[in-house]
Amino acid sequence: MPPRKTALVTESTSGIGLTMATELASRGMNLVLNGFEDTADIKMSKTQVNLNLIPHVNGTPAIAQLVGYELTDTRVHGAWSGPARLHLVPHVDGPVADLPVRGIVGGLHFIADLTLPYDRVSHDYLVT
Repeated sequence: MPPRKTALVTESTSGIGLTMATELASRGMNLVLNGFEDTADIKMSKTQVNLNLIPHVNGTPAIAQLVGYELTDTRVHGAWSGPARLHLVPHVDGPVADLPVRGIVGGLHFIADLTLPYDRVSHDYLVT
């Protein structure tokens, strides 16, 4: 079997670059994409949200907070977009694996230096 050809596609996050990358990928070509670093920077500059669930030693909830934070000092070294899959595992703190997943849109993978700052509590589920 001959080796697959490789194509370099610039500005591959939108417009004709994205159209070309999609078409070449559908034809089985290896792709080297340029332009995802900007997309990763934009996505990482937005507010990130996490659910913190920490049980007390007796099993009751000790912390149940929705927290937000903005990454700082980000420097993206590389970013790739492509197909993705999701594997949800049953967990004692919440039925995450039972969430209805209608479909996977795709994945954005990146290598970056960043600072994870202290977060802020958006909602505390234990405060009445």
